[in-house]
Amino acid sequence: MLARLMTGAALSVVAGMAAADQPLFEFGLEFGHTWRDGDAVNSSVNFDGELAEIPEYFSGALSFTGTNHFDSGLILQGGLRYERSFADEFGEDLDPGDPDPEADDTYKQGALATLQLGRVIGDTYWGGYGTVGQVSFIEPDDDQDATFGVLGAQMEYRADNWSVGGSLGYLTSDAEDEEGADEALILSGNGTYYFNNGASRLSGRLSYLDGWIDNDSPADERDELRMLEASIILENQLNWSSDRDWSAFVGLHWLGYEEKDEIGDLEKASDTYISAGIRVSLGGKGLQGRDRYQAPALPDYLRIVQAGPVVD
Repeated sequence: MLARLMTGAALSVVAGMAAADQPLFEFGLEFGHTWRDGDAVNSSVNFDGELAEIPEYFSGALSFTGTNHFDSGLILQGGLRYERSFADEFGEDLDPGDPDPEADDTYKQGALATLQLGRVIGDTYWGGYGTVGQVSFIEPDDDQDATFGVLGAQMEYRADNWSVGGSLGYLTSDAEDEEGADEALILSGNGTYYFNNGASRLSGRLSYLDGWIDNDSPADERDELRMLEASIILENQLNWSSDRDWSAFVGLHWLGYEEKDEIGDLEKASDTYISAGIRVSLGGKGLQGRDRYQAPALPDYLRIVQAGPVVD
């Protein structure tokens, strides 16, 4: 089902590109390292030593974005992202030579597709978006593999050398063993400052989630789940020609999350994630021009959904 939804989103965007002028295509390659901490990490570990929540691992990601900004100010944009953790191969608590490693509540991979539609009126972008995705976990916790969807609205004010905006989304998820965020509101704010004649940018985002997770308490109700996500990214344009431009980026990301059950007990954990990568844009608009052409960035939904099992 996820594959069909992602294919449909991609075809919709390609069809829009074919019917309009000057499409912009962006490809990204990213590598990262995650550290996980908190009293919830390994709080329910199998003490025979066979299972462990892996607190440190490397990851890689591929992304694609296709955008058309029509003369009327209308923006149609679609995005795909695939992310793979290497916790099962190079996790701190697993033997890389083990042909059948076992881990508890540890992220394996995720994929999502996003479709954004909006319009720039004056200096302000107004729009809506929909996202579908899937996250999976290292066996034997594959019964926690979850599909999710998000619907939301966003806006962004764009000045000469800075921008500020926000989004509000509603997330639902489904899994055989439901341990991820569900029926959650996600409020996010973002800002960007451009310097070096628009060839460099510093961007930040702060997001808050308030939702539910499956029940761990004696009461017959689900538990409360809250998350706070923060990130800061520095990106610099490497070169710019009439048909393409390259940029490199580094980022620091933090995700804190807690589950509160009906009797008041709290389980807390946090992820600290550093990232670095490159982006190539086919369209030759430069770094700031690319941002002005595209719809605004969204919260990191893959990272948000994969975090739930740690505190559940």
